[in-house]
Amino acid sequence: MNHKLSGKPGAVQFDGGEKDYARFTAGKYEHVIFNLGLQEGWDDPACCFAYIDKEMASARQITQVIGRVLRQPGAVHYNDPILNTAHFHIRTDEKGVFDDILRDIRKDLASEHPSIALVVKDEKTRGKRDRIDPQPPRTIPTVGIESSRALDPISRIVKSIMDFRSDAQNTVGQGSRMQVLQKVGEESDAQFEWVDVEHSNRVTARSVFRREILRSYPGGLRRAGGPVNLVDIEEPKFDAMIELSSPAADHLRTKAQEVVAAYIQHSVIFQNDVDSPYSVGPVAIDPNSNEEFKRSLHGKYSGLNPLEAKFARALDRTQRVWARNPVGSGYSLPLLHEGKAYWPDFLVWVDKAVVVIDTKGDHLLVEASASKLFEIDGAEAGKRVVLRLVSEGHVEIQNGTVHKRAKTGFTVWAWRNGRLQPTHCETEKEAVEAVLVVD
Repeated sequence: MNHKLSGKPGAVQFDGGEKDYARFTAGKYEHVIFNLGLQEGWDDPACCFAYIDKEMASARQITQVIGRVLRQPGAVHYNDPILNTAHFHIRTDEKGVFDDILRDIRKDLASEHPSIALVVKDEKTRGKRDRIDPQPPRTIPTVGIESSRALDPISRIVKSIMDFRSDAQNTVGQGSRMQVLQKVGEESDAQFEWVDVEHSNRVTARSVFRREILRSYPGGLRRAGGPVNLVDIEEPKFDAMIELSSPAADHLRTKAQEVVAAYIQHSVIFQNDVDSPYSVGPVAIDPNSNEEFKRSLHGKYSGLNPLEAKFARALDRTQRVWARNPVGSGYSLPLLHEGKAYWPDFLVWVDKAVVVIDTKGDHLLVEASASKLFEIDGAEAGKRVVLRLVSEGHVEIQNGTVHKRAKTGFTVWAWRNGRLQPTHCETEKEAVEAVLVVD
C-alpha cells in the first residue's frame, strides 16, 4: 500500500495491511506522501493540490494524476474559481518532454472536457494573476421553476397507482442471468449467453417508481428534487415488494412517466425576486493567453472560442457593462424539460433588463420553446431577465426542426407575441444590436 511519512513526530505509516484503508479514512490527515498512489486507485475528493517530485514521461501517468486531483467534494461547481481549481507543482528534468505531454493532454481536455482549462506556469510567470474579481460588482435576479400548479395533477396520478402489497401474481416477472461457457484446457474464447430464470430481483415499489422519475427527469436530484418532491413517496402502497420485470413494475414506470409529464406541463420558469440575486463572482484566466476588454466586469478573459471572441469584442464596443459567464460555476438557467441547467455565454446590463446571451444556441432552439425557457415569468420589481440565443448563419425552424439556409451572418432569436422570432444579421455588430433590443 501507499505510505505516510514516518520518522517524524505525529507521522503515521501504513504498511499494506488489510485494515489500512479503514484506519486511513478515519484519520484527519492534511498531508499524504505516496509512491504511486495517485496512479493506482487512491481517491480523495478533498485533495486539490499535488506536488510531484519525480520524472513522468508518460501522458497516461500524468492524466491519471490530474484526474485524481480534479475531483471535487460533492461533485459541484462553486462560484469562486479557486474552489474549482486543482494545483500541481511538478519537478521535471526534461522540460521539453513534459511540455509535449501537456500539449497532448490539453488537446484531449479541449475535445472531451471543454469546460476544464489547463494552465502551465514556469518560474518566470508563476507570479502573474490567474483570478480576476469583478469591478464593479454586479448582480442578476435568479431564475427557477415554480411548480405549485403541478401538485393536484400529480396527486391524481399517484392516487391511480395500484396497490400491489397483497398481489402475488402481478408482482412476479421472469428474470435472466448471464452464463459464461469456457472449455477447460483450450485457449478458445469464452462464450457469453443470457439464460432465462423463473424470477427477477425483488425491490420495493418505491424504488422502481422513484428511479423511473429520476431517469426521466435526470437533473431533478441536483436541482431541488424536481417532480419527485411533489410525490408523497412514503405512502404505504409503495412498500410493496415487486420483481423488476413484473407487470407491477411496468405499471409503476408508466405512472412515473406521467408524473414527469404533468410536472413539465404545469410548471413555469420564473424570475425569483424574493431571494438574494446572483452576484457575479471572480473568473479564472490563463495569464499567458488572454484578451483585454474595456467595458467587461473582469477586464480580461481567456478560453474564448472564435465566435465568442467576435461577440465579446462587439459587446465591448457598445459601451454596455457586460461579463463572460463561466460554464459550471457562473449564472445558470433551468431547462424545464429535463431538470438540468445551462450556462449562457454572456451577461449584459441594459437600462431595464439584464440580457443573458448564448452564442451556441442551435441545440436549444427547439428544446427551449418546448420547455418555456423563453417565457420567464415574474419581474414585478427591478430589472427583468431576458434571454437571447445567437446562431451562426441564416437559421430557420420548420416543423420543429432547425434548418440552416446560409452559412454567413448570424440569427438572433427572441420570444415575441407568444413565439420564437428570428432576426437575421449580416455582421456581429448588427447581431449585438439586435440582442440588446428589449421590448
